Amino acid sequence: HAEGAGIWDVGPHVLSILVPMLGPVVEARALPPDGISSRFGTAHAGGGRARARITLRAGPGDIRNAYRFSGPLGEVAAPEPAVDRLDAFARALVDRIRDPARVHPCDIVLGAETVRALEQVMPWPAARDAG
Repeated sequence: HAEGAGIWDVGPHVLSILVPMLGPVVEARALPPDGISSRFGTAHAGGGRARARITLRAGPGDIRNAYRFSGPLGEVAAPEPAVDRLDAFARALVDRIRDPARVHPCDIVLGAETVRALEQVMPWPAARDAG
């Protein structure tokens, strides 16, 4: 729960939504924290921009995933995901075993891109030392 720890804990999950929607991250930067939350901004190859606000300090009744996308045609909010994560991971593993050549948009390439982006927000050694 050290300051900024949410960047490395929750940040990858945020980017797993933003990158497929907005394209590869070309720039990421820390934004001033607001007391309870860590914040960062991203610029994407397609011209999109995002701001993320994340925390590890939400109470059980306050936990949520909220994504709003806006553009020239208006704004849309992504629905709260209702996914059995264990089932999703199991299905992904079985799919990979059945077809090892299958390429998935949320594979190790996205993982590497996520790490590169988050290192711009909070370099890894600082995150590791934050505990």
